[in-house]
Amino acid sequence: LCAERAYRLARRHGFDPYQEIKDAQAKKALRKEEVTNSNNNSLVTKARDLFHRVPTLKALFCEVLAFQCMSTILNVSLVTTLKQSIPNDVARAAWTGRFYAAINGVSAAFQFIVLPLGFNKVPPQW
Repeated sequence: LCAERAYRLARRHGFDPYQEIKDAQAKKALRKEEVTNSNNNSLVTKARDLFHRVPTLKALFCEVLAFQCMSTILNVSLVTTLKQSIPNDVARAAWTGRFYAAINGVSAAFQFIVLPLGFNKVPPQW
């Protein structure tokens, strides 16, 4: 009831918001259509464009790929050597578990004890 009266007053005095509302809805529909059209591009095309735009991303991708390949090769080599050295599956699993526990322990010690203490004693130089 009050809304009708407000619209009537707006029309009478020349500031009817109908055209602005209609324009806003048209812009919203246009934006929605643009998003739909941009989604039609394949993910590969979007990724390729991103890698061309940001060369650092391409370098990081190559670094990760190289380290993953090296890690896989070393892991396969370790498993193969262990299989020859320790033929018993249970003993090999126990040795592998202790090995990875030791690696994680050393990593945690460096991350949470050695490096923070070292950084406190050595001032950063940029």
